[in-house]
Amino acid sequence: MTKEKREHLVLVGPLGKQPGLKDQKKIALQIHCIELNSSCRGGGISTLLLPSNALEKKRIEKLLGRGYVVKNVATRCNQRKVIRNAVSDSLLVALAEEFLLEKGISPRAKAAPVREFSNWISKQLQSNQPNHVQSLLAKANPYLVDRTSPDWWRKQLAQRKK
Repeated sequence: MTKEKREHLVLVGPLGKQPGLKDQKKIALQIHCIELNSSCRGGGISTLLLPSNALEKKRIEKLLGRGYVVKNVATRCNQRKVIRNAVSDSLLVALAEEFLLEKGISPRAKAAPVREFSNWISKQLQSNQPNHVQSLLAKANPYLVDRTSPDWWRKQLAQRKK
């Protein structure tokens, strides 16, 4: 499974920081189009995105003169909600079945508290040998394998009770 990295254009100042301009995205796109057209790789839509009036051209020249550049920066993707939603009821049932297979079908194992179950999941994830729990979680969402904290799993189980 390959991870798709999304990028977007950002205007970066001479000290490596983004300016606080309200139309920063538009200016970054215009500068990028100027760079494309000057290197003979532009045309079509990129020519439509060039600065249209003298005021915009002057402003961009001023920014370029100060040392501003355009960079491709990886977009932050908020995976928290996606990861939380990947912990479905069916996944928890499959994990509980694995827990019972390992602990044995005893009344003590069936009445295991949430703490014991979450500690078991985290131990399975932290082990160096690949196991069935890691493969189940990787199928649901590859980022779940990185969630090795028992507290995180306890919170997920508590959310299911609500």
